[in-house]
Order: sequence, then C-alpha cells, then structure tokens
Amino acid sequence: MESVQEQAVETVQLVTFKVNEEFYASEIIKVQEIVWLTSITRVPTAPQHIIGVINLRGQIIPIISMTKRLNLSAEVRQDELSRIIVFRAGELVAGIIVDEVSEVAKVPKSDIDSSPEVQSGAETTYIKGIAKMGKKVIILLDIEKVILGDKEGANG
Repeated sequence: MESVQEQAVETVQLVTFKVNEEFYASEIIKVQEIVWLTSITRVPTAPQHIIGVINLRGQIIPIISMTKRLNLSAEVRQDELSRIIVFRAGELVAGIIVDEVSEVAKVPKSDIDSSPEVQSGAETTYIKGIAKMGKKVIILLDIEKVILGDKEGANG
C-alpha cells in the first residue's frame, strides 16, 4: 500500500535557471522554448524592465530584464552560458535573459512552500513559492505576473 501512495505523489515539472547566482524556476508547461542569447533591439520609451525585442523566426518577442523586474542590484551576465527563456502567458509571449539554464526537474508539490512573507513589495509579487531540491532552495516564479505585471494585462 505504501508503494501505491509513493507513486501517487503529485509533482510539478520545473525548468530551473540562475539569475545573479541565485536559482529560480518556473513551470515547464509555460516555456515555449529556450534559445541562445541573440541581438536585442532596444525600444525607445519601453518600460524599464523591458530590455528590448528579438526577432524569433518572424515573431517579435519582448525581452524582460529579471534583475530590473525583481529589483536586483546587478545585471544578468551575458556570456556563452546565457540563454533567453521564451514563455507564453495566455496570448502574450515574452522572453527573459538568464545567466544559465540549470535543469528540468520534477519536484513533489509537498516540497514547495507558498511564497514567504519576507517583505512586501513588487519583487515578492512575482514569487509563487520556494522549492526545495536536495540542498538547493529555488525561488519559484509566477511567470504570468513577471510577464504581465502585478495585474493581468498590466504593463508592469
């Protein structure tokens, strides 16, 4: 009977990535694709967290700075490990630049704690929870809020 219960553990599949040496994750089902860092075209008067846009096989995709969105001090490094993770939030598609993509992993839902009330502010708005993977602590992002802003459809 215990083995049946063990098999019935609910899991969520996450893509994990690093931004400024911290581990973050999002549900893999929200990921459209992961691409090499490419030339980003700056857009005048874009919101501060929008770095610019890329042309991905004919589709113009806005690129979000996670450091600006999460109010982090340093900018994401851009080197051979850097990637753009392209996410889909409803009809909107947007990419985020990450230092590196770490892995795709199944995590038991029981290993995810709801977002801690460490502080209030915009940067915690985007946190869905904290996942424990072995000895690593990974910040689980609410990617829709990262892309859309505090409210669905907001420009953030």
